[in-house]
Amino acid sequence: MGRGTYLGARPLKFGPTLSGLRAGSSPADIAEMRLLFEHALAELAATKASWDDLLELEKCARKNTAAKDDEEWQQ
Repeated sequence: MGRGTYLGARPLKFGPTLSGLRAGSSPADIAEMRLLFEHALAELAATKASWDDLLELEKCARKNTAAKDDEEWQQ
């Protein structure tokens, strides 16, 4: 059975780990990919969130706001 018809360059083959994805990627590449994916992922998470999830997010936001310094924020 065939694998379909492809136009353009052959896709890159990545290793099965994150280090395979990082190989040859610059910080700018990573930032560009984040810009493409993060909005859609946040929207999906928001539509699938339960009431308890939203309460936990609110709790985290309040803790973040109340933190006086980085050390307190990380606790």
